[in-house]
Amino acid sequence: MKTINTKFEAGKIYSCNSVCDHNCRWFFRVEKRTAKTILVTELNRDLTVNTHRQNESGRKRIYVFDGVESVNPCGQYSMAPILRANTALTQSEIENADPIVRALKDKVKSEYAALADN
Repeated sequence: MKTINTKFEAGKIYSCNSVCDHNCRWFFRVEKRTAKTILVTELNRDLTVNTHRQNESGRKRIYVFDGVESVNPCGQYSMAPILRANTALTQSEIENADPIVRALKDKVKSEYAALADN
């Protein structure tokens, strides 16, 4: 019997890095969990829901490695990223999630609002 020290929690956001490029990060929010699976939603760098049609959202099978629950969010293949339960984002990381992307989106919204007012 494997001892599980860290488990996924519904509602929390977790991240994993690419094996090839440590600056490439994926973000997933756990929507639901059962004893053996979790339901994840892929997020963008600014932690908004990824609406791209090929996103990696869906039900993922949990396995335990070194006492930490883990899943393969992008599938199981050579050099695939691994999402682990000990990589939950802190509140400060969530608040400061990619400020450049958020600033650009805010700028676009304000310019669109200005155009709509004319």
